[in-house]
Amino acid sequence: MSTPHPDALEEKLADPSSCQHQDSAYFDTFVAPDAASLLLAADAGLLRGAYAGLPPADVDVYLKTLGSEAAMAAALDWYRANIQDRKFTTPALGKVDADAHFCLDTAEASRDFMSGPYRFVRLPGVSHWVPEAAPDALTDAILAIARQDGG
Repeated sequence: MSTPHPDALEEKLADPSSCQHQDSAYFDTFVAPDAASLLLAADAGLLRGAYAGLPPADVDVYLKTLGSEAAMAAALDWYRANIQDRKFTTPALGKVDADAHFCLDTAEASRDFMSGPYRFVRLPGVSHWVPEAAPDALTDAILAIARQDGG
């Protein structure tokens, strides 16, 4: 819900004029060998910080799931397997038929990688955690699009 198309992200990560390179600085932490320990240290202080603004009950669910070294390491393995020096190590995904913390220009660039019907919906004031932060607004947006498309 809040992640741009991977090729749009890669394009903006490589563009020094885009804010995406700095906004993805957390990649450096996530791929570090001691990332799990770092995120869980001091009562998971850094991990809790990533969820700033979410209701405490939602944060508790994430901490319960990711609160062990093994679980956190497993979650971070995706970054380690796919990212190096803030660049994807995987081939481009290409256009798809369907489908904070990402910059608006990166999210908007997702349209360049869609071959099927696509509509960009911005929910002002809603952070990276769209389903948790604005479930009603998200549902309303999805239903409005479905109604327009005859769904």
